[in-house]
Amino acid sequence: YCLDQILLNILFVADVSINNVASGAERVLYEQCTRLCRRGHAVHLLTRRLPLHESDEEEISGVKECRYRFNKKLPYPFLRSTFHNCRSSFNSLQSNSSFHIINFHSIVSDYHSLLPWNSRYLVFYNHFDKSRSLSAQTPRRL
Repeated sequence: YCLDQILLNILFVADVSINNVASGAERVLYEQCTRLCRRGHAVHLLTRRLPLHESDEEEISGVKECRYRFNKKLPYPFLRSTFHNCRSSFNSLQSNSSFHIINFHSIVSDYHSLLPWNSRYLVFYNHFDKSRSLSAQTPRRL
């Protein structure tokens, strides 16, 4: 098979949105997502719902951005709501789509998605966490 003929269903999990590209993180994420869409892949982005967002879902240049709510007032409610709502949104997305690749763009989203161990995904991490070994930064199969 030619790799260009294989269309994938890809999920990006990030703490930033591509709705308003304001810095380097958003720019990198936007470019990755939209370029994969232009090649014909189905691309989803799971991220936080920020005050500037008018809805929980939006299609941006072919990318389906799905947003979860979180409590930003205090550290514990922030983490609890982020973990719970991201996992809930992930489970909802997973029930509607079978993802071939999941790409985590940040540390918080990495820890709260909690992939089921009985699933097969090709997982990538786009951050460097000093508490992890370098081998965790390379693609791995669950």
